Amino acid sequence: MVAKAAGDIHIETTVSPSSNAQSSTGQSNKTRIDQVAGVYVTNPGGTLVASAGNDVHLIGAILENKGQGGYTSVTAKHDLNLGTVTERDSLIALLPGKAASASSSRETGTTITTHGLTVLGAGNDITARQADVDAGSRLLVVNAGRNLDIVDGQPHLGSRRIGAVCRGRGTQSQ
Repeated sequence: MVAKAAGDIHIETTVSPSSNAQSSTGQSNKTRIDQVAGVYVTNPGGTLVASAGNDVHLIGAILENKGQGGYTSVTAKHDLNLGTVTERDSLIALLPGKAASASSSRETGTTITTHGLTVLGAGNDITARQADVDAGSRLLVVNAGRNLDIVDGQPHLGSRRIGAVCRGRGTQSQ
């Protein structure tokens, strides 16, 4: 499988609201992965190449070359970005005279799994956030013309008590 672009290549997993519920005692919202973006090669000795004249953006994507002795190459003339998608949960609880909120999020990064020579290259920068790159027992080559940034994803857990909540009719005086 060979994909070449004079401009950019974007392979991005999508997220969407999976459930939003509201009642008299509160509200909850969830955002979940909707569709996983992936490119898969299964033949022994298979080739998986993605090459861009500008940038390659793999966002929460899966690139998998399962063929023993295969060749995988992801290169960009400018930048290679292995980014994340974020799943979120939030809850607002309304209790008699009180309110509280809680939220959490989790990043899912790009996964590249191969069983042969694997090359990641960029003329400028390579950024890998929460990425998992596994060439098995074979050679993995990473080459950035300028910067190579490997960053962990950040989970978020938060809660807070909002305090007193007044319900009822408001009055206005002049």
